[in-house]
Amino acid sequence: MPAQRDDGLRVVSLLPSLTEIVCAIGGGLEEHLVGVTHECDHPPAVVARCERVTNSEINPHKMSQEEIDRRVRGSMRMGHSLYGLDEGRLKAADPTVVFTQALCDVCAPSFPMVLSTCARVLGDNPRIVSIEPGSVAEVIDSVRLVGRETGFTEEGIAEARRLEAGFEKIRSVVAKLESTLATAAPAAMGPPGAAARVVGVAPGGAGSVRKKKVAFLEWLEPLFNGGHWVPDLVRAAGGEYTMAEPGNKSMGMSAKELTDYDADVILVAPCGMDRNRAKSDGEQMWRHDWWRELRAVKDGKVYALDGNAYYARPGPRLLQGCGIIARLLHGDAAGDEIGEDIAPRDSWFIITAPPPTQKKQKDVCPERGADADAASGTVPLASA
Repeated sequence: MPAQRDDGLRVVSLLPSLTEIVCAIGGGLEEHLVGVTHECDHPPAVVARCERVTNSEINPHKMSQEEIDRRVRGSMRMGHSLYGLDEGRLKAADPTVVFTQALCDVCAPSFPMVLSTCARVLGDNPRIVSIEPGSVAEVIDSVRLVGRETGFTEEGIAEARRLEAGFEKIRSVVAKLESTLATAAPAAMGPPGAAARVVGVAPGGAGSVRKKKVAFLEWLEPLFNGGHWVPDLVRAAGGEYTMAEPGNKSMGMSAKELTDYDADVILVAPCGMDRNRAKSDGEQMWRHDWWRELRAVKDGKVYALDGNAYYARPGPRLLQGCGIIARLLHGDAAGDEIGEDIAPRDSWFIITAPPPTQKKQKDVCPERGADADAASGTVPLASA
């Protein structure tokens, strides 16, 4: 049963994605947001006035991806989260509802910690609502759920419909472009028997279109593919993506697996990191011989994206994440038809070799040995 709207509603969000959902629903719901995490940064004006009720044992902005991975794996072995709850600030926020998740202890305070801390500090007062979407459809469902749980049911439904319409617009524009390419396929392929590799046109005549094969890297050292909602985003944007299925967890992979995948395009969007950090870390991959031999690398088709804003958080800005991929794959004509609000321009950097003056790192980590590039099987630090 949907909650009744209550002027005394006080919301604490323990995930950046849920903070963004609360604010996107609108109708004044954001005015009831009183507590957020130390990582919440959007929308800035709203989160600036809220209590910061979480803390972290590490500062990922001052660590390499490999160092972060080691800390995460160590924390998981010890059975505790890297995140904590500030009991004093939580008590000051005095929430009536707490939104959290039980999917990943790497991304936020663990669910058992949330339950025990809230019970100890706040008693039986707040309702604790756990939300853990695994696909774009489930993310949109979570928008409706947040609306119901706060008494803003109609506003939640409206925001969900806006997101559905946005994804449908992307799919529609991409489908029209693919239809145009299919019609032009015979001319693009040249005379019978001509040897050609034309991305977007496959051998076989009209109606035959080859999508660009996309590799999405959620982490670089060690390598992780993009799981959960990422397959939905890439496919809706018109790319071929077979690294994972929607809802599957992100998985570690080896350099050989990435090489064998033979992507046309590589998207680098590390969890919790912006495109500047993605570009900087991506440049460091040039020290690996196998990286320099990748076809997408040789073709200059490796791009740094803002994983923190558009891909790691299962919230409303996944729509822009999908639009950005569509613009990147199909060009500004398609992006402009989708619309700047959904497919913003200038949202990526091309990752090239680092400047010659930049100090080259060793190819093998002395602490991890010769198999430093092998997948570790852990989950990278995220910013959900």
